[in-house]
Amino acid sequence: MTGDRGARLSPPPMPGRLRAAAEAATGFMPPAEGLALYAAAAAYAPAGPVLEIGTYCGKSTIYLAAAARQAGQPVITVDHHHGSEENQPGWEYHDPALVDPGTGRLDTLPHLRATPAPARVARRWPGCGGPRWGCCSSTAGTPRTRPRPTIRAGSGG
Repeated sequence: MTGDRGARLSPPPMPGRLRAAAEAATGFMPPAEGLALYAAAAAYAPAGPVLEIGTYCGKSTIYLAAAARQAGQPVITVDHHHGSEENQPGWEYHDPALVDPGTGRLDTLPHLRATPAPARVARRWPGCGGPRWGCCSSTAGTPRTRPRPTIRAGSGG
């Protein structure tokens, strides 16, 4: 970054294969909103790692990772992987395909793990899952010992 504010507002175009993977991923984010998220992440990712709170199945994660990769930064995602209220049975956005047949609970973690694979945005997913919260890191660059999050995306990505 040269300090030219205009340079931050016009990131390089998102690579076509990543855009296609994001658009094909499970989630609620329309493509225009995803590209706006990509542009915002591209503007701020040079300052440090990117944090996504509320990952769902990883659609928005691909947009964030595409921008973070250009800046050599990781994306850190945090989600409990059991969906928001509107994702639960009986609600409008419930998807029975996301229910773990063994537990009967919504579980987006396996879908999150599978989403970045075709896009090849994740080099590793350390610490995925846990009894209460899952925290996964898509390493696009050199990991830092103390991440300084710069972008937060809401759930529904």
